[in-house]
Parts: sequence; C-alpha cells; structure tokens
Amino acid sequence: MKQKCGKVLRSIWEDIRKIRWALAALAVYYAATGLLFRASCPMRLLTGFPCPGCGGTRAAVLLLQGRFQEAFGMNPAVFVWIPYVLYLLWQRYLGAPRNRKKINFALTALVCLVTVGCYAAGMASGFPLREPYTYYRGNLMRMFAGGASAP
Repeated sequence: MKQKCGKVLRSIWEDIRKIRWALAALAVYYAATGLLFRASCPMRLLTGFPCPGCGGTRAAVLLLQGRFQEAFGMNPAVFVWIPYVLYLLWQRYLGAPRNRKKINFALTALVCLVTVGCYAAGMASGFPLREPYTYYRGNLMRMFAGGASAP
C-alpha cells in the first residue's frame, strides 16, 4: 500500500512539474484580473455575461461543506463534474484501464451537455438578478466601446 501511494504521489508531482509554467501563468492571470477587474472568468471579463462554468468553484466549495441545495443553486452541473473529475483522477493515477476512448468521449460529451443545459436553465430563470447569472458592467467590450470604466 505504501509503495502504491508513493507511486501515485510521484506521478502527481511529475504531472505538476510538467505543467508548472501553465499553472504559474494561470495564477498570475487570476491574481491580475481579480485585482484589476474583480472578475476572473474570461467570458465575463470580455463580454460581461457569465459562462457555463460560472459559479462552479463556489458550487464545489458549497458541496464540500455539505450545503447541497446552495451548491445546486449556484451551479447544478457541479453534481456531474465532481464524479467526472474523480473518474479521470482514478483513471490517471490508480491504474484504471487507459484505453477507454469511447467511454471517455461519451462521458465528456454528457458532462458538457449537462453543463450547457444547466447554464441555459440558469440564464432563463436567474439572469440578470441571481448569482452567478449576473451581468458584469466592468467588462472590456463595454470599456472599449466607451460605455464604462473599470470598477
């Protein structure tokens, strides 16, 4: 068991090492956009409209806190994303069969369809008054069109 855990941790560390510059760039992006614009979602920052993933991080935190109803209200797709990510981690690090292209494609398509469906339902029922389906007035398109300045 110790050997297996050590192997998994080494694999995770190796993967992190391989993408360290991308992770650093993302950290800089999120810090800069958070400080300058108070919005980090690229779609919201550019257009002012939320993307299908908006509210996903908040929903995951609420779900981990056991606040299921609030998580569902923030972004219902989190209930398919968490098992999907756990499946991918299991497949990558715990030795699940790797040649599952058809299953992986079908699961990815299903998760994307559920996410877009939840987004459409949320936008229809909550835009523009309920988080995360609100309009961000400090967006870049509006700023460059002369309609507003950054908050």
